[in-house]
Amino acid sequence: MTVMQGSIAATGVVRQRPSALWRAFGTLCAIEAMVLLVYCCSQIMLGKFPAGTLVLTGVVMVLGDTLCDLPLLVALIASERLQPRLRWTLMLFGVLVVTIAQSFFDTQARTWTGLRNPDSQPFREGVIHAFPINFYANMMWVGLIAMQQAYYSLRARTDELVAARASERATQLAALRFQLNPHFLFNALNALSSLVVVGRAAQAEEMIGRLSGFLRASLGAREGAMVRLEDEFETIEAYLDVERVRFDDRLETRIDLPADLRCAQVPPFLLQPLVENAMKYGVAPARRPVTVEIAAAIEGGELWLTVRDDGEGADGVSGGGGVGLANIRERLALSYGVAARLEAGPEALGGYRALVRLPLVSRAEPILHEAVLAA
Repeated sequence: MTVMQGSIAATGVVRQRPSALWRAFGTLCAIEAMVLLVYCCSQIMLGKFPAGTLVLTGVVMVLGDTLCDLPLLVALIASERLQPRLRWTLMLFGVLVVTIAQSFFDTQARTWTGLRNPDSQPFREGVIHAFPINFYANMMWVGLIAMQQAYYSLRARTDELVAARASERATQLAALRFQLNPHFLFNALNALSSLVVVGRAAQAEEMIGRLSGFLRASLGAREGAMVRLEDEFETIEAYLDVERVRFDDRLETRIDLPADLRCAQVPPFLLQPLVENAMKYGVAPARRPVTVEIAAAIEGGELWLTVRDDGEGADGVSGGGGVGLANIRERLALSYGVAARLEAGPEALGGYRALVRLPLVSRAEPILHEAVLAA
């Protein structure tokens, strides 16, 4: 990943260099245009020279100053990756050189257009008079463009950081999801083995067929994408079909999905480990019918997903233990940060309940920019 990001960053610098230069050049032109406007207005208000002469002089001076500033502008952009002390030492030297050139040019331009009388103001005095104004102006626009470049550079680095963290999080989510597959298959194969050992070959064959359907449904989900809650419930129903073969009349199910929540977005296979825990600790140890309830509801603006059973095997699982519960907590933390959580534990009247509380999202959306930075 580091090599790939380095290549992208290097390529990005090559592509961004012309845009950075043109952006800075546009800023410089805007500054020079404002200088020309202020110069012409102030001199016309003084009324010492004809307006046409003043405008002509201002245009010539601004064009000359801009031509002198171009090498300084290129040096400012090209030296962005130098050490700050070296960069600003070079820039200060460049500002001095450019200011001297501009002062000579401005003095000569005023002489050509008649704004400076060589008899009353020697050329040397004109240069000295123009130097402080040009030096101040050059330092101001260099500082302004440097701040502008720093802002755009920081924004680009922030975007790269967000993309890198999003890619890292997607990889972690995929790894957590893949962790569920061997965990589920291990339990399913154990169940098949039990059916074969007790001579229930027909049921074992039926279970294999339904297991195939469930795995086909699981492979259809896109990696790293959110899925509709309706699709998640359909996957759970396919899983329950497998378990009904195993437990026969000992398993009763109750599924409640309101119509207005069918399109809510959730991470794929979020509920399957919880239902699997209900089978393992609630239904399997029981000698009576056990009801497993899977429900979705809106509470306080949040989406609540509940998996509850009324079995007697709750002592076998704790609120924080198990591969499935740990996996869900990690996936929720990566997908939603602190905005989602899993609450699991035995109920007072018997049985076990797992509750997933997460933000209600009605359509697929990328992770928020701030959440990525805080991850």
